[in-house]
Order: sequence, then structure tokens, then C-alpha cells
Amino acid sequence: MQELIKKIKELKDKSNIRTVIIVAILLSSSDVILLWHNLKPLFGAWIVLCVIMAKKSFESLRDNYIQIIVYTILAMNILITMIVNSDYHGYTLWMQLLVAILTTICFTPREFLNVLSKMVNIISMWSLICTFIAFCFPAWVRTFPNVTTGDRRVVFLLINFSANLERENIRNYGIYAEPAIFAIYIGIALFYMLFCCKKINRFWFTILNLTLLTTRSMTGWVSVGFMYLIYLLYKKQYRKYAVLFIGAVIATFVASPRLRMRFDIYGPSADSVLSRLKSIVYGFKIWQENPLWGVGAVHSQERFYFYNALYEKYSYSGFSWTNMTTYLFASFGILFGITFLVGLVGFPKQFHLNWMFCIAFGILMLLLLSGEIMTYSPFVYIFMFYGWNYFGAKLHLRLGNVNKNVMCEK
Repeated sequence: MQELIKKIKELKDKSNIRTVIIVAILLSSSDVILLWHNLKPLFGAWIVLCVIMAKKSFESLRDNYIQIIVYTILAMNILITMIVNSDYHGYTLWMQLLVAILTTICFTPREFLNVLSKMVNIISMWSLICTFIAFCFPAWVRTFPNVTTGDRRVVFLLINFSANLERENIRNYGIYAEPAIFAIYIGIALFYMLFCCKKINRFWFTILNLTLLTTRSMTGWVSVGFMYLIYLLYKKQYRKYAVLFIGAVIATFVASPRLRMRFDIYGPSADSVLSRLKSIVYGFKIWQENPLWGVGAVHSQERFYFYNALYEKYSYSGFSWTNMTTYLFASFGILFGITFLVGLVGFPKQFHLNWMFCIAFGILMLLLLSGEIMTYSPFVYIFMFYGWNYFGAKLHLRLGNVNKNVMCEK
């Protein structure tokens, strides 16, 4: 009996350690406001995480050679891009991809998403409380200790707000640098709850949706709305509600002038709308300059600002690039971009979801990633490598082997 209790305790301790590592991976990103473009601590965190995960990864190399091949191809792609364009800033992506591939080797998709979901739940709950306080007592909040960053944002109790704490301007950033980034994490947590869990926790489902509303991220709203439509169509018993859902969305849009203004290129949200449109149009133009290898990580940004200045007679040149997919294509070329997209589309197969849903999930990720570029974050590449892990698993099965880190139980 004592031996059994000892083993249970050892398993619990091991589980806690794995949870801490996953949380550290999720926080080791410039998406977190306190690490916003602060590369020195980020690099230190990435190196420590790689060392911690390296031992277990080396034990499983034979079972994950497809991911290793993909990493090698992408690493060589980055190197060639840097040499061809004399733009040597892509080296940071090597480390991000290394953290991502080690994560997918060490942890199952369900294990990773489970920890991610719990972390986002806690951040959402706390951010809602802080948002409520800021909304009701903005003058009181201004007296709290805070950290103001260069782009005029203030951190209050580790929750990020716009520096202007007038009620009509308050947006919930969570612990992240942009509301659209927070919306990406919320969207993934909702995806896990809807499609990967046997039962939906109504309490946390409500908290996540309320938090998404307080971000006031139109990209997040549209993306999650699309995900709910997928869910209604995917679940046979709910398909009859899909038309009602679409009708409700249209009615809300028609009845709300404020909501329609969020899509108006001449309205108060014109900068946001135009940034997203230009990120697609200019991104495609920049990719055409060097379709195979891209123009480089920094040169692509410079070209984006060049196109802004070129058309400045129609609009001002202060727009930022917000679409991560077009950024990857333009910066590193078609091989990198296609590899990234194929991995994302393959990710849902880890949970035995059909290919039609996989395509829908790919569209969902494209929508989520259209709101912000996650430049120094291994987060999205983890999903890419999990997708390629599925393709490697299929190959293993054909060869008569089974990858122990592959398909999760539904």
C-alpha cells in the first residue's frame, strides 16, 4: 500500500513538473507584455527550456524523424533566406522552432492544450476582475503601481490596459501586448473545450466568452464566431441551429451602428481595418518580389513601410503588419509558408477529426493570425509541428511502428 502511495505521489510530482514546463513555454514569448520585444530574457528562457526538454527528446528521436526533417528543412530555408537577402535577423526563428519541436516531442497535444486551457482560464478570470475594477474605478486604478511601455500601455496587477483609462477606451489585453493576441489564446482554449473535451464546462465557457467581448478585438470576435458556426455544423444534433446563428449574427450587425463602424474603412476603426487589408495586399506584393525564399525577416517589414509610403497620398504610413501568414510567406518564401499551413491543417487529426474540419480549422487559424504577428513566440509553431507529427504517425503505422506521442484519445 505504501509503495502504491509512493508511486502515485511520484506521478503527481512528475505531472506538476511537466505542467510548470508547459506554462514556462507559453510565457516565454514577446506576446507577454513584460517581455514585449525584450529578446535577452527570451533567449535565456528558450535556452533553459531546450536544455530541460533535450534529454527526453533524444530518447524519442527515432519516433519523431518527420518533425526533425521538417525542422531541418525550415532551418535551411531560413539560412538561405538570410544569405540571399543579406538579412541576418531570421536567426531568432531557429530558437523558436527548436522550442516548438522539443515541446511536441515531450508532450502530447492533449497534455499541452489542457495546460494551455487552464492557464487561459485563470488569466481570463483575473483579467475580467481587473477590467471590472478599471471600468468602475478608473481614477483609483491610476493610483496603483504600474509599468508604462513605449507604446503607451500600462500594466495594472499584471493585466495590461490601454494607458487611457477612460471607460469607453478600456480594452482587456490580459497579460499580452495586444487584445488580438489575447483573443488568439482565448480562441484556442475555446477550440479545445468545444472539440477536444467530452463535456463543455459551462462556467469557464462563459468566462472565456465574456473575456473575449472585453478585448473588443474584432478579429477575435469574427474568428470565434466562425468557430461556433463550425461547431454547429460539426455536431449533427446542432445543425438545425446553424441558420438561426447566422441570422442572429446578421441581425446584430444590422441593428448595431457601432458594430458596423468597426468594419468601416472611413470610420473610427479605419486604422485597424486598413491595417488588416494592407497586410494581405502588401504582403502578397512583397512575396512576389522573391516567391521562393522571401525577402528576409526585417527587409519584409521595410518593404511594407515602403508600400505604405508609396500610397501615402491615399492614407498615412503608420499602419503596421498584422497578418502572420502573409508575413511568413513574404519573409521566408513559399516553402516555409506551405510547410506552416500544412502543419496547421494537420493538427486536428491528432484528435481524430475529419479532413473537412481540418480545413475549417486551418481557416480559423488564418483568421486568428490575421490580427497580429507573433514575431518572437514559439506558440503557433507548436501547432504546426503537432500537425506534422500526425503525418509522421501515419508513416509509422504503415511501417508497423507506433509513435507513442501521436494520436490522442478523443
